[in-house]
Amino acid sequence: MKTRVLVALLLLAICTVIYASEDINDPELYWRKTQEMNQMVERFKEDTGFEGQISYGYKRMRLGSFEGNFSDIPFTANADTTAFREACERIVEKLLPYSAAKRMQLSMCRIEKQLNGFTTDYRQQVNGYRLEGSGFIMITYEAGRKHFSIGDNTVMLPFDNISPVLSYEDAVRIYDEHIVDDEVTKNIRKTTPFLGISFCNISASESADIMPVYRLCWVGGWYKKIYIDALTGKIYKIIDNKSDDRMINVSAHVMPYSDNIGSFLTTVVSLDSTEVTANCDGVPSEIRYTNGEGSILLLGNEITDIESCLMASCGIKVFKKSGGWVKHNSLITDLPNLVFNYTDTDSVPTGNPSNLYYSALRFRDKIKELMVLNGSSCYYGSTLDEPIITADCDLGPETNGQILYGTQDTPSKIEISTGNGRYSSTLCHEMTHDMVNRSLIFNSFRYGSTSELRGAMDDAFSSYFPCMYRNNPYYRSSLYTKGLSDPALTVASVHSSEYPTSTVNEDIYARYDMRFPLASAWWDLRNRTHFPDLNDNDFNAVDTLLVGALGIVKRELDDNATYRYKPRYFYNILMKRVDDDTTPYPLNPKQVAIQKAYTSRGFHFYPRVQSHSLAQKPRNSFSPGNQVHVNITEAPQNTPFKVYVIRHGDYTYINGASVSTLNDHLASEFTPIEESTHADGKWSGLIWTIPTIAKNAVGDYDIIVDFGSPEQPDGRIHFAFNAADVMDGFDGLNGPGFTVYDDSIDVATSSVKSSYQRMLID
Repeated sequence: MKTRVLVALLLLAICTVIYASEDINDPELYWRKTQEMNQMVERFKEDTGFEGQISYGYKRMRLGSFEGNFSDIPFTANADTTAFREACERIVEKLLPYSAAKRMQLSMCRIEKQLNGFTTDYRQQVNGYRLEGSGFIMITYEAGRKHFSIGDNTVMLPFDNISPVLSYEDAVRIYDEHIVDDEVTKNIRKTTPFLGISFCNISASESADIMPVYRLCWVGGWYKKIYIDALTGKIYKIIDNKSDDRMINVSAHVMPYSDNIGSFLTTVVSLDSTEVTANCDGVPSEIRYTNGEGSILLLGNEITDIESCLMASCGIKVFKKSGGWVKHNSLITDLPNLVFNYTDTDSVPTGNPSNLYYSALRFRDKIKELMVLNGSSCYYGSTLDEPIITADCDLGPETNGQILYGTQDTPSKIEISTGNGRYSSTLCHEMTHDMVNRSLIFNSFRYGSTSELRGAMDDAFSSYFPCMYRNNPYYRSSLYTKGLSDPALTVASVHSSEYPTSTVNEDIYARYDMRFPLASAWWDLRNRTHFPDLNDNDFNAVDTLLVGALGIVKRELDDNATYRYKPRYFYNILMKRVDDDTTPYPLNPKQVAIQKAYTSRGFHFYPRVQSHSLAQKPRNSFSPGNQVHVNITEAPQNTPFKVYVIRHGDYTYINGASVSTLNDHLASEFTPIEESTHADGKWSGLIWTIPTIAKNAVGDYDIIVDFGSPEQPDGRIHFAFNAADVMDGFDGLNGPGFTVYDDSIDVATSSVKSSYQRMLID
């Protein structure tokens, strides 16, 4: 770690020298550019509050390195990694207007901390493709000097959204047409990819005096290195690999189809950002990490003690059950170039650690990309300590995996049971727990309780996101398989199988085994209109909706402790988040979609109330002496309620008002009705016999049904999606629910009278 900080400072120094040493032969041009850059420096200081030294380059006309502090970003050596992360986020925002990179292109790497301070870097990438050799912003806080050292080595990329046209097989064919490998090399190539995609400088020379030009390329090779345009197939250059250096490639056999279709067929993938240690020319073993193609070039005339283990630069680690490092078990050493190949996936007792490691890296990248897409500041938006994963654990016959939550300065520990290393679902389940816990500042939806009675929300997230990661509805483990797209995955089905002796009401919604119906409701929402796919179908609008709502839970932590675990609270957040006006009625199309998705899985949060006739048909026109019935549907099951009938327009609705405010506005000869919904959330019955005297009856009316799930009505009128408030049922509110007409009125024409009479007929 100390070495990394020293290297960081050395790179910053080199960056400063490069920017400061550029020369322009034309004195007039040199003077003009100097004036422009000095003006840029002053403008940067004025815009950002920076105080310190800034170096710049004439060739690119950009600010390059910074040493100093920002007046509005206080920081000390005693601060923790969270404070450093927050400071870095603010620094990057200040740099962006003067940088070649865009915010969506930058991904924060792991924060390193030691006695001399903190350091991290932001890697530049587009569509997941990194840059070869450059493309980063490095930020270091030097405790001794009490200031930040910042280097901006980003580049201007030609595209914001680009994908390769040329396949790997096409690139290999072009490689073989121009480079001849021996048979040993060709055999190695069969077990591991040797070409990878990244943005590369295609200039003939990489001299600092030549403006770099970047293109998306297939790049790689053994004795020779080739650069092939990933769009056109054009070869930009072929260079010799130095024979004194060692190219290391780290790969693994993984099971990408095990969760989707239950197949354990393996495929070979390169492991990026993976640790490699070596002794180069007598320098004690330093930790290095593979690039985006799973390779690393070790420079030196004598390179020894080369090792690899399943530890990523972001901090993700996979251990054996014994606690030891998982190291390569297939080493090919026939060439100066070495291949470390993890091949554990054919044996269940090993726990499949490399499959877990690969899934952990990809899931982390997916969640980070989602957070950036959503603009959320949750944990995975900026890295702290990633979880430590242990494979092949003995957790008992009914446990797939478990997590021991970390703290502000320690990582969480995840244990995966024997047999579940073959799947990504269990691992991603526990990593989602870690993400939610850190996003909620080391809290859970359960509010510290381990009670099974409060487990649904925490585990609904951990059931949904493993499927989101693969864009596939199947959650698969060694114990069970669940299909989130299954419409039969409902409150009723889980009640029947898991809680047959319990009463179905809103309390049961929060129980642990309701996690899958909740996740299934969210998955159902993915397929409804108004929630489209995003980012070339990598995500759905529901994904960003959920993490955005999680951010609201975080902001309300001081208030939501006692009801955070309730699914209704999160439902209210979703409904409020997609609201596009200030009125609760009627629901907009997105709210209707959310309501239908929840109701389809048996979660009833938005009661429907409608006046009916004696024959139980919808009716909104009555005459004196008629009986008014009500039909209640989609209400919380087996839940008490109280019905009120009031004169419409006589009462001003205020959310949260006491029902006692209704007393002066009740319909004539009406007495509130107290009943309970049935097991299906429905109820219907007589609520009012209209007086026969017209003057006491004619007019417009509303029906209000007061719920207070699950014990008794709460005595409050709720029609807004606030906190965990139980929504009441209304027939009326914005307009009359029903009208009582005087049928003794002499109607002017027979046609009008006929129409009026038809309204009164059941």
